[in-house]
Amino acid sequence: MKKIFTIFFVGLLTINFSNAQQGDFIVGATSDVSNTNIIFWNLSPTIGYFVSDNICVGMSLGYDSSTDDNNDIKEETDSFGIMPFVRFYQNDKLYYYAGIGISSGSNTYDDDLSNYKSESKMSMFGFMAGVGYSLNWGKHFTFEPTIGIRTGSGSGETEINQNGITADSDFDLPSTFNLGIGLGISLRFPNE
Repeated sequence: MKKIFTIFFVGLLTINFSNAQQGDFIVGATSDVSNTNIIFWNLSPTIGYFVSDNICVGMSLGYDSSTDDNNDIKEETDSFGIMPFVRFYQNDKLYYYAGIGISSGSNTYDDDLSNYKSESKMSMFGFMAGVGYSLNWGKHFTFEPTIGIRTGSGSGETEINQNGITADSDFDLPSTFNLGIGLGISLRFPNE
């Protein structure tokens, strides 16, 4: 579950260069280092487009898949998220951002020893907003530390089958409100 929320909120997105102009494209990756062990950073590919000299719109994608196969017990987790965003640049360095995150995930747990199997599907929605600062290195490369808030909630359903008996249940994911930091790295492709 933690991985799904991490991917969902990874939306602290990149994108700026000094003198960014309307029509410029950017490509980058972002990482959310809040509420996670710093050794396990997740990177999300990001793309953006400057619709004017100080406004950029874009999208970040996140995907995570893991499998734990331990003899007779197997667990698989998959998740996918999409995070559209908008940024307003006050000047060449300081910007404000806002975005939404929409994601879904699934988890399958299979224990052959106890004849137990569960399948869960979840969907989540959230909002993020904050401030960032662009540290330019050369003409086309930027590091962007950010700080912001993120909220989210979601729901899911689980089907459990044990010894031929099946049970279904619906559940709500906990609502979250976090203050966190992030770091983005971007390349700009000027419209020349």
